[in-house]
Amino acid sequence: MADQALLFVFDPLCGWCYGAAPAMARLQAATSLPIELWPTGLFAAGNARPMTPAFRDYAWQNDQRIEQLTGQRFTQAYYDQVLSNYSVAFDSWSVTLALHLIEQAAPGQGLAALHRLQALRYVDGRDLSQPTVLADVAESFGLARADFLAAYADVEQHRALRIRIDAGQQLMASLHLHGVPALVSRDGERLAVLPSQLLFEAGDGMAAWLQAACAPR
Repeated sequence: MADQALLFVFDPLCGWCYGAAPAMARLQAATSLPIELWPTGLFAAGNARPMTPAFRDYAWQNDQRIEQLTGQRFTQAYYDQVLSNYSVAFDSWSVTLALHLIEQAAPGQGLAALHRLQALRYVDGRDLSQPTVLADVAESFGLARADFLAAYADVEQHRALRIRIDAGQQLMASLHLHGVPALVSRDGERLAVLPSQLLFEAGDGMAAWLQAACAPR
């Protein structure tokens, strides 16, 4: 068991990663295996982009497809206050850093924190580039506000996150993954990639896959 884990490869501003949240929550409730978050920096720092009317419309159209497939909500508040806020870049660095810090303070709570942050963005329409918004979430997971804000500004924490993102990118390359989200089973040196469609289905296909992936060989 110590060498077994499930690796969730993601970016917190990826709508499809939000769409996978119900399946990931069911999986976490059904397994004793640890679930590790592997951020890839898909939309972070150098991969960020400005928010424009054209990109807003593209993102919203994609979000509607995700909502139809998964039932996950993308609200008018999100459209008005996030997608239509052209002064804030589409950049996942801040929220990924917040997750990184929360996980240090609350081991094993990374997935729950990710889902909390996703709901703030896509349902409540909150700006996850704001340290004060992120500090509220960190506090709810037991990290003192002052400690969070100090760590959030700490260059060493930024370097640690950069290393972590590099590792996520290397994992994607080694497994020939072309996008996120992805779920990978690790059993010692053995890695198995979940068929991506199972992340968006309500059936028991993920449980069957997990049982097969973790079976002795």
